[in-house]
Amino acid sequence: VLFRSTAGGVSTATGNFQVLAGELMANGDLGGMRIVLQGGGVLSGKGQVGNVAAAVGSVSPGGSPGQISVKDLDVKASSFLKFEINGPIPGLNQDQINANGQVALANAGLSIVLGYAPTNGHFVLIQNDGIDPVQGTFFGMPNGKTVYFGSTPFQIRYDGGDGNDVELVQLGDTVQPQLGGIELLPDGKARITGSGLPFTF
Repeated sequence: VLFRSTAGGVSTATGNFQVLAGELMANGDLGGMRIVLQGGGVLSGKGQVGNVAAAVGSVSPGGSPGQISVKDLDVKASSFLKFEINGPIPGLNQDQINANGQVALANAGLSIVLGYAPTNGHFVLIQNDGIDPVQGTFFGMPNGKTVYFGSTPFQIRYDGGDGNDVELVQLGDTVQPQLGGIELLPDGKARITGSGLPFTF
């Protein structure tokens, strides 16, 4: 089911809220509720929730785009964090998770939809309060690794921002893929040549 809290409203409910399928869109204050994602459930919205435990599901801040506030954030290997980046301002044209507790990434997946060509971009994906470090990393993305989103090279940092945020730091300009040519081979196959990094994650 799709659940929406009243925008600007405050819920006094406490306890666990399990999302077994579908989407929980939290646009108000659900700060007393612990959200458990299983069975492919999705947490989205621009509001505030309590602790988030993603066993099998995804957290997708905002409603294209936006910022969601959580307490502890625990994302397992079978789950994803999904962000849209359409500009440089968090909450306005860039998704962001504001974590007011511990952040644990146990080889979780990371999905980025890059909707523009940034220049010298610094994008804080998870704004982690306090001084506690991020525990774990995204799958295949150790601290400092070069990753590509939308053919743009970034460095992933788990000690970014003010020292303990998850941040993408742009390393260079967007590389537009260029088709060089198509050659038919004697065995009936085709060889395609070109340049650029036409990767989509």
